[in-house]
Amino acid sequence: MARTSGARRGLRILAGGLALGVSLLPVSEWAWTAASAPSASITVAKDGAGWMARQMLANGGDIAPAATPDPTDTAYAVLGLHATGVGSTAASDAIGFLETQLGAISAGGSDDPGVLGEFILAAHASGVNPRQFGGTAPANNLVRRLLATEQKSGSNLGLFGSQAPTYNGAFRQGLALMALEVAGIAASNATVAQGITWLEHQQCSTGLWEAYRADTATPCPPPDPTTFTGPDTNSTALAVEGLAVYGAHPLKTALVHQLHLSSRRTAAFRTSQRAGRRRTPTPPPS
Repeated sequence: MARTSGARRGLRILAGGLALGVSLLPVSEWAWTAASAPSASITVAKDGAGWMARQMLANGGDIAPAATPDPTDTAYAVLGLHATGVGSTAASDAIGFLETQLGAISAGGSDDPGVLGEFILAAHASGVNPRQFGGTAPANNLVRRLLATEQKSGSNLGLFGSQAPTYNGAFRQGLALMALEVAGIAASNATVAQGITWLEHQQCSTGLWEAYRADTATPCPPPDPTTFTGPDTNSTALAVEGLAVYGAHPLKTALVHQLHLSSRRTAAFRTSQRAGRRRTPTPPPS
């Protein structure tokens, strides 16, 4: 069967729009309704999700950039489909595909907490038990595997995953916390509590997050999209959501102000806000 390889572009558009749009909401409030979003936005989101669902059905249930099935993109796609209420058959087929892809969870010989988080969130959105994902063996308990990835000592005590956090520390930590919350792991759980503390300590004084701060005593540098350093909205969106699901909203006022500065007049968000290019946000319509 010929595979459709253009779905990544549609996925980026849909997932990018959802990420910051839901980043200040609990997971239970992700569903959009006519009362919570302009009808035009809902129509665009549903059209985009429908396009993506058709690519997935053509591929047999997966997202396949460059004709190679991608479990991570597929898990993200499942979330997008459920968020818009579109493509239930494609989402179901995607879960069936993901249940055969547990090998994709390992990175460098160790479980990747970000991928585990994505799989758990996709399973939860689809009403599938993440503790018996594709089987009943220990390897099928994604929640237990995610909890086991947390570092228990050293400078990164509380960080999920042993992989280098240089480019995705805050992002994967947010995913992990969201996944554990939907799986019913309480904030009082020692592993979760340490994970929350690690992520809170990573926050910049502006309220934003960068991918990773090796020394939290040193202020975050200005954002520089050419070198991918400094705070960025991708890391921030996932960090905020990971903390928000557990009721933590550190530096909320400063954070919201910075997100306004990062937003375009089209309501899209820049990955980072260049120094010297600030603007006064347009007030919302009354």
